[in-house]
Amino acid sequence: MEKSEYFVLKIPKSALPRTFHPEKGKFSLIFSGSELLILKRKETITSEGPVYMTLWGDIRSFLVPEVLDILHLSMKSGILNFDFEDNIQKTLYLRNGEVIFAQSSIDDDRLGETLIREGKITKEQFIEASKEVGPGKHFGSILVEKGFIRPGDLDVGIKTQLEGIVISLFQYKKGKFYFLEGKDIVDDIQRVDINIEELIVKGIKTTPFFIEVMDESNLGYIVTVVLDYNPDAVMLNPLEEKIVSYISEEGGETSLLSILRALQIREVTLFITLLRLAKKKIILIQKSQARTVMEVESEITDQIEREFGRLNQFLSQVILLLEKQGKDEVFRVFINDAISSVVDDLKSIFEHVQMYRDGTLNVGVIVENLGYKPLKERRSFAERSISWLVSKILEWGRKNGDEVLFKKIEFLVKKFKENAR
Repeated sequence: MEKSEYFVLKIPKSALPRTFHPEKGKFSLIFSGSELLILKRKETITSEGPVYMTLWGDIRSFLVPEVLDILHLSMKSGILNFDFEDNIQKTLYLRNGEVIFAQSSIDDDRLGETLIREGKITKEQFIEASKEVGPGKHFGSILVEKGFIRPGDLDVGIKTQLEGIVISLFQYKKGKFYFLEGKDIVDDIQRVDINIEELIVKGIKTTPFFIEVMDESNLGYIVTVVLDYNPDAVMLNPLEEKIVSYISEEGGETSLLSILRALQIREVTLFITLLRLAKKKIILIQKSQARTVMEVESEITDQIEREFGRLNQFLSQVILLLEKQGKDEVFRVFINDAISSVVDDLKSIFEHVQMYRDGTLNVGVIVENLGYKPLKERRSFAERSISWLVSKILEWGRKNGDEVLFKKIEFLVKKFKENAR
């Protein structure tokens, strides 16, 4: 992965005049906060857009998953920084709402340590490669050049490192965050593809409220309302009220799958809301009662059909827009080519799938293909498939439409994601 030409420094602003004069050196100062500086090499600067601190707060009141989900749904670009206890700092780089890179002040979060834990390199290889790191020579590239690791394994290691840093954010009880919005500060960073919504759910499952009861082999999690709380003493937002009301109507306990089915909300939205309710001591997450595989499979299949049905409505809107521009046929060819050539584990999901003239996909075939996946992984594969297809639509719009057309496609994508909440 290419290293960004931007540098984030954590030093007291008052010390800047005595220690560093960027305007006289090789760097340009593009943002400064109370304890934060963002610098960029002057020779790499072309046209810099503005950088704004648009979101900040404390994770005790503004939960980590909420921050990630808001930035994801609003398709923001910029740097999200977390300052935790013991001077621990972790930074995520986002482009259009997707996390594309991450950094951490903890040694165990570094790429080298990650590759050692994964058994991809030895400690001796790590030490040897580290000695050669310098300007223009990055650790991962050195590993490949020396034959210590294959490029494919390096990519997997980088993705594992990134996912590990994101999930680790959920372990901290105290800390502050701030988001610096600006596309220029992440434009030159190579992207790593991860599913941020899936990672948010995984992260929430590692919190004390969930980790003891979230058995990956058990898909019928039971949520129990604590009946001795005082409704008048606790403020609930509309979705929290809706979930608590539904659980109460079900006799005080129900499964997570039942809530998803009844309220038709995203899995990540449900987990974020349940985390808030658990923190307020309104609900307990308890082990599921025994449920038949057929019951669980039926619920999951229904949910997947609804999600792809909603996707088809979105695709039809895109086709209607493109028909007015005379670009609908070119778009259909692009999507069908993308579906037929998708690689890795999504290939089997789109096997024998095609886009019809109205823009819809044959959902029945997709559901049938998902039926060959392990039951506990089907929703995840469905979400990843939808996310991948939406990203291809944005890619096509960026390359084949004028600015006005792309903005319209981007707006439809934004509304689609918002309606998935």
